[in-house]
Amino acid sequence: QSGAAGYLLRGYNNACKLEPEELELLPTLVACRIACSVTMGAYSYQQDPTNEYLLVTQKPGWEVLEQMEAVGNEGMRAQWNTALTS
Repeated sequence: QSGAAGYLLRGYNNACKLEPEELELLPTLVACRIACSVTMGAYSYQQDPTNEYLLVTQKPGWEVLEQMEAVGNEGMRAQWNTALTS
């Protein structure tokens, strides 16, 4: 189930058609972006432990990365292709 990501992808694709090469790379690019977010959040919190806001993306970010890893790139592509064609 692609959930919100599927809706986002479908809406974006309706406005700006993604090329097959872009769809191929999308799971890796999304995972990299999430990894950057949780890494920078953790680093920034380490620098300022009084700023709890910096932890907002930690739990959901790691959960999504774990889900993506469990499904794999092919699984993510299959879910997102289903979202694009439904």
